[in-house]
Amino acid sequence: MSLSEYTLARKKGKADEETLAVLNNSIFSELPKVYIGVLEIPLDLVVGTITSSRAASFTESWMPTLDEDTEFATKWSRLYDAQIEEGIREPIQVYEYMHAFFVKEGNKRVSVLKYLQAPSIMAEITRIMPVHNDSQEIQVYEEFLRFQKVTNLYTPYFTIPGSYQLLADMLGQNLETKWPQDLIRTFQG
Repeated sequence: MSLSEYTLARKKGKADEETLAVLNNSIFSELPKVYIGVLEIPLDLVVGTITSSRAASFTESWMPTLDEDTEFATKWSRLYDAQIEEGIREPIQVYEYMHAFFVKEGNKRVSVLKYLQAPSIMAEITRIMPVHNDSQEIQVYEEFLRFQKVTNLYTPYFTIPGSYQLLADMLGQNLETKWPQDLIRTFQG
């Protein structure tokens, strides 16, 4: 078991003074939710967790904070070994709100993969729908939702309204019809 890797991950996180972000309870409890399904998501968009008790176990960069002699450290180390030997297969469970992911189940898996600098993770996604308004942020997000629906991609992410439509136009596509798989693969790298 790779407890030494846990120790290194913990040391790596010592520079972080902040713990993980926690999804605001009023957002979580009051806004409508839409089940999306299982998709590959960029790990850099996984920014927090849904419970404050779990947030204290990780730094802002997802490095573990608990001592090496804890059950948490043992489980983290086993997940590390599993990832090295065969890969972590079970998707995490997340809530997506405004293009950011908050973990419901699988915090340690995220931590291990972030420590290993993996680019992405499989996730079972439930989207929390924001309240519609005329702000630029909501306009861009609603356009992103149209893009995501036809591509199943979370990248690229733009900040200027009209950018997704412009991208679709440049590629001879639209935001109403599923895009060809070969085109989608070019975005996945």
